[in-house]
Parts: sequence; structure tokens; C-alpha cells
Amino acid sequence: MHIDVLDEPELEFGGAQRHVDPRFGIAAYGPADLGHDGAPTAIRLGLVGPVTSSTASGGGSTGAAARSTPRTTSTRTCSPDSPAATATPGCAPP
Repeated sequence: MHIDVLDEPELEFGGAQRHVDPRFGIAAYGPADLGHDGAPTAIRLGLVGPVTSSTASGGGSTGAAARSTPRTTSTRTCSPDSPAATATPGCAPP
């Protein structure tokens, strides 16, 4: 039996930067289309689950959570050469 082990592929992120870890790449460099025309400027959120009187009217914790603005309790550190350092909310240069 012969087994070939392949290396992890490099993924491309903002500023044409590459990395094998998607979490690190997004945090350090931002999305690949960062700053391009036609790049998404908002994230739409959909919830899946049963409709009840409290969720349909926007009441309950799910409705309140969906309407509230997310708050961060920490600041992420990004590469100072990365466009994400200035374009990503909550991302500060080291």
C-alpha cells in the first residue's frame, strides 16, 4: 500500500496574502475581496427554528439578540501591513 500525504493548500486573503489556516488568515488579512468593488458590506442573518408567539413578535431572547448590536469584549490583533488592520472593526494593529 502506498499513501501520499498532501500539504494543506494555502488560502488567499485580503491584500493577496496567503495562509493555510482560515481563522488566522481572516483575522490577520481580512477577506480576499476586502476593498474590491462589489464586495459585500453587510452580513445578513437568518434564524432557523420553530415559530412561537414570542419569536414571531420579536420577543424572547432570540428576537432581542437578533436586534441588538454585537459587542466585543476584546480587541483582535492584526498584522500592521494588513488592510484588515484598518478596515475590520475590532481589529487593532499590534
